[in-house]
Amino acid sequence: MAAALVCTFQQPSEAQREYQSARLAAGAVLPSNIFYKDATPRVAHFLSCELRLVGRERFPAKPLPLELTLVYDDGTPTSETDQASLRILSLSSHVKAAIPADGDSVVVSYRIELGSFRRADRSFALKAELALEKPPAGGGGGGGGEKVEPCVTPAVY
Repeated sequence: MAAALVCTFQQPSEAQREYQSARLAAGAVLPSNIFYKDATPRVAHFLSCELRLVGRERFPAKPLPLELTLVYDDGTPTSETDQASLRILSLSSHVKAAIPADGDSVVVSYRIELGSFRRADRSFALKAELALEKPPAGGGGGGGGEKVEPCVTPAVY
């Protein structure tokens, strides 16, 4: 099996769940594809997802940086201008999200600050891919030039 990134879960922050609950009719179920981008304080309203690298053993025991981009629900990248609406939380501008050297997954918290209504009601997702300068040497699944499959989180409106 080839190496691949997978999103094992995605969930809104506690503040976002409370915000959503306050807007639902009694007994209604929280929709998993809604994220209220206007909720404040913004720092308390975000999505978290776990990104796991299947086939981690094929890579050297060092951090593996991830490239995170904002895409539409069909995986099409947004414009460069819209990319600025993706906020990766708890990472400074000089630190990239990465699969750690001693593990196969990382939890990434992020916000999308662009309203779907501004983009013809399209949903947004986070695309994650390994940002390796060159593939690791060795067997398949990321070695010898094979591509590591990226992943796209569930889309939110």
